[in-house]
Amino acid sequence: MASQGNRGNSHTQRFERYLTLPEHEQRALQMLSVIYHPVSRTALMNCLNSANIKNGQGKRWTALLLQQPVLNWTQIGLVIQSSAGIQCHPKIVELLTREVVKRNALLAYAQIAEKHVSGASNGLDPVDVTIRFARLGVYLNDSAQVAEALAQRGYGVVDLATVFRTVYFNPFDRDWFLSLDPELIVMVFEIELRDAVLSLKPNPDLFELLESVLVSGGQLAQSAPLIALLCEQYLLQGRIQEARAQIARLTTLDQYAGHV
Repeated sequence: MASQGNRGNSHTQRFERYLTLPEHEQRALQMLSVIYHPVSRTALMNCLNSANIKNGQGKRWTALLLQQPVLNWTQIGLVIQSSAGIQCHPKIVELLTREVVKRNALLAYAQIAEKHVSGASNGLDPVDVTIRFARLGVYLNDSAQVAEALAQRGYGVVDLATVFRTVYFNPFDRDWFLSLDPELIVMVFEIELRDAVLSLKPNPDLFELLESVLVSGGQLAQSAPLIALLCEQYLLQGRIQEARAQIARLTTLDQYAGHV
């Protein structure tokens, strides 16, 4: 059984503490989540002021005024401080960025962060910097931006699987995941389920989700790549009859008819 401390430090517990904060502090943390990697208080201040996020007195932020909130956020496990700066805790960062997406503010926040933070990213962990740009493509439902970010900023240390696991499974939200661009959904299923086979570490939850999606009757239920992937998974499990049923299903799709 998990200890009380572990439960208190879960994704859910941290998010509940975030929800107790005043709205202006929630907005500030949302901005910090979009920035993603460590940043100075001055750079965060510039981002907040550019986004017209006022402090508790309805005034513009200063680096000094951020000092106490940052200390409070650190104490309740929402922020990490280091010599490189401040950043959202890994167990809250994706949840907060999803809140930005819900408010349709992600593109505006990303543009502000690009303006005020990019020049300060030198010397930071290249993994963090690369994921910062690639994850924006995920949240903007733009697979091309994800690929471009990895190509331009990857430094040979970040792959697509790392980006997906960082964003999608931190924590995994079924409804949110299935609301994303179908191309990205297919890519996640393919990477995770094939890696599960190669690593001999089955992922039954994701496999069951794939089965569920393909009987849902929705748009993804007619996805040829997902049907082919399910067929592959059945074959690997020795479930021959079920694999044959998926092959037959593929023959009913126009793009596969005559080729299966």
